[in-house]
Amino acid sequence: MPGDGPAIDRAVLEGYAKRLSEAAGRNAIYPRRLQNLGIEGTTVVQVRIGRGSKVLDVTVVETSGNRQLDEAAVESMRRTRPLPSVPDGLNGRDLVVKIPFRFKLE
Repeated sequence: MPGDGPAIDRAVLEGYAKRLSEAAGRNAIYPRRLQNLGIEGTTVVQVRIGRGSKVLDVTVVETSGNRQLDEAAVESMRRTRPLPSVPDGLNGRDLVVKIPFRFKLE
């Protein structure tokens, strides 16, 4: 993980990543056109969170195989508001977490 200082408590980081993933999932944008075409997939994005729980960067690290789903995942992450507060033990440093976006017809 980026940042200087003491090691990050993995359990705290994993808990934060889970809360961030849940928040992002509630804000996921599944393009209607792709739903109508029956296109599904999972995109994993890497998110860099800075001070004040701000999204600094979002990149695709595992593609769904569909460019539009990948773009929807990135846009969904950028639009996620509010972000969960960064736990005290992780504050003051940039965090990098991976978030899966599962686009699945139900």
